[in-house]
Amino acid sequence: MRRIAVAAVGLVLVSAGGGGPAWAVTPDHPKPGRTIEVWAESTTPPAVVPTLPAGTDVVDVDGGINWGLALLSDGTVVEWGDRAPAEPDSAKAETFTHVAAGTDDVMAVTDTGKLVSWGMHTQVGDLDVPPALADATVTEVDLSMDAAVALTSTGKVYSWGSDYEHQAEAPASLSDQTAVSVSAGYEHSAVLTSAGAVVDWGDLAPTTEAPAPPQGSSYVKVVAAPRWNLALTDTGKVVQWGDTSRVGSVPDAVNAHRVVAVSAGLDQAMALTDDGKVFSWGDDTYASPAVPEDLQGRTVRAIASGYSGQQLVVTDGYFDPATTTVSGTAAVGETLTATASATPTPTTTDYQWLRDGAAIADATSSTYDLTHADVGHAISVRATFHRDRYDDRSVTSAPTGTVPTEPMPGSSDVLTDGRNVVGSTLTATLQQSGVPADCTVSWAWSRDGVAAGTGPQHAVSLADRTHRLTAVATLSSPGYTDRVVAGVASWRVTLPATRFVVRADHLALRRGRSLVVSTKGLAAREHYVVRVAGRAVATGTASRQGAFQRRVTVPRSTPAGVRRVLVTGWQADRWGVRTLRVRR
Repeated sequence: MRRIAVAAVGLVLVSAGGGGPAWAVTPDHPKPGRTIEVWAESTTPPAVVPTLPAGTDVVDVDGGINWGLALLSDGTVVEWGDRAPAEPDSAKAETFTHVAAGTDDVMAVTDTGKLVSWGMHTQVGDLDVPPALADATVTEVDLSMDAAVALTSTGKVYSWGSDYEHQAEAPASLSDQTAVSVSAGYEHSAVLTSAGAVVDWGDLAPTTEAPAPPQGSSYVKVVAAPRWNLALTDTGKVVQWGDTSRVGSVPDAVNAHRVVAVSAGLDQAMALTDDGKVFSWGDDTYASPAVPEDLQGRTVRAIASGYSGQQLVVTDGYFDPATTTVSGTAAVGETLTATASATPTPTTTDYQWLRDGAAIADATSSTYDLTHADVGHAISVRATFHRDRYDDRSVTSAPTGTVPTEPMPGSSDVLTDGRNVVGSTLTATLQQSGVPADCTVSWAWSRDGVAAGTGPQHAVSLADRTHRLTAVATLSSPGYTDRVVAGVASWRVTLPATRFVVRADHLALRRGRSLVVSTKGLAAREHYVVRVAGRAVATGTASRQGAFQRRVTVPRSTPAGVRRVLVTGWQADRWGVRTLRVRR
């Protein structure tokens, strides 16, 4: 009806309409698989694949009407489904290398090239093996509903059956040609000759001739389908021709890969790439052309399209279930342990520890010692399971909680040098021992607890006057809690002591009269008091330039004689004086 065609590096040629790969042809064929996956139209679910005998692999697969057929690595055959034809005892004694399924029949090639058949049409004589094949070595066979076609080691084609669809008798033109591939599809068969010609016959053979293969390539396999053909080239490209209105065109993604196997059903097609990926396309009347999601990422070894829309693939084994967990305390200096398990038991298991999902260099054992680099991060582990002819499977554990920081070791003290006087510079230094070598220090200054600057030095300004200054060091090191160390607060900041220059516009003056007093050398906006003979006569604030000029009156009560005009600033040690002769 359909079948697989594999063309590996050594051009392994296999059947596409009723038989599986002739694995003995070349040692270059793909590896056997471990499991069989089947999908079909939702209204007719496929029969359940039985548990395969332990220690065996799947070499080939095919399907009939809701039944399946598998060839195992020991040369035996496994069938499943209610309509599967019972294998006769005589066949059970044989070692097979190639099998094909029709609607209700099986044909199998033994390791000596003998052809064996069984099933409904065989019982009624339609598909009995022709006597002419008794002494021939069969390399490939395919069958449809009630017709079969076989290829011998000499390249000769044999075709037989009920001939209801005019498939029983191959064209006479094939008698003097050497064939390399045969296929029996629905009501039409096809043969590929060594010259690259495609010969069709049957009621539903395509009405158009095969197109030339892409430049620089040759056909190595042809697959017969109703009214259309599917072919594979030696460069891994897929070509269709005939009435492909239902199956559609070959997807661009298919020919972007190197294809090693093709398969065709009624209105569906599949392709297998050299890296084990499967593509499927076509009409969904009998089956969804979409590849099931659970096959994504799996390695496929062989493909087949059976009757009733069945799609069958042979895959590498799959670990299920598979789990990975982490035990231990997530703290610096502690050890985490990975526990990984999978069914079946892996041959080997690789580990990769992750920090916030990113791989940690050289952390590939089943245990991991937490370091300061892990602080502030969550740790998990990815286990990858390996087993011969099983797809690798990676499972990542749940992450730990965030690894907490540790108190920073050692001791640290802040020392401050300099005068707490406006215009001076304070310098902070750090005395420490036992701290991590990669420890970094950042500095800040506070003015009575309010931020006043950064860096290890602080230029004392007028804004600091009357406040206490404190140097604060913050020590940081990966994996440790920051350490904040404050120095001893300074005494309150003062202005430097100074003598102002005081001037007056009169040197002698009567009581009750006024004079203009001016002074320089004060601080910007410094508050001042003017006193005459010890009595305050004016107060104010110096300009931004630290000066003032103002008129003051000599009190009438001022005793006559030489008296002092005294100007004082914010501090007692900031003053200036001028003498004045007071007259009656």
